[in-house]
Amino acid sequence: MSVQTLSTGAQALRAPSAVEVNPNYRTARTMLLWAKCTAVRALMSAAVQALVHEVVQAAFWVTAAACVACVMVPAARAASAEADAPTLAQIRPIIEQRCIQCHAVHPTLVGSAAAGIRLDTPADISDNAAMIFQQTVVLQAMPLNNSTGMTLDERARLAQWFNAGARP
Repeated sequence: MSVQTLSTGAQALRAPSAVEVNPNYRTARTMLLWAKCTAVRALMSAAVQALVHEVVQAAFWVTAAACVACVMVPAARAASAEADAPTLAQIRPIIEQRCIQCHAVHPTLVGSAAAGIRLDTPADISDNAAMIFQQTVVLQAMPLNNSTGMTLDERARLAQWFNAGARP
């Protein structure tokens, strides 16, 4: 092929109306372009898949670590809180000082045990642990009008005792 033939081919590409372009050339060029696009798409797809795999794997491990932390930290705190939680023997003086005046066999502030609830014995206190927690910690309704002067610290100790399972 001569130089003149090549320049004629280039002119033909620039001016398709003057010289007719071989249809096989366009098909071959289109096929080459299609092959390049397919290769690029395959590479991009592989890269995206690898990236997605890495992100999913990283997200999995982050989630797994978070789940472990969600289980381990509260368990450790609960064990620590349970070890620090007061026992019934430590709670009983609070109940005797703040509750017994109304909730006993022979109450000193009222004629009979208020609402029929007695807190004289450790068994009575254990049986009524949920009610004690509800009335003194959650609602802070007892002692009535805080007549015996229960402190926030005493309420917190009662809450610790109850939340640790109202240990005897």
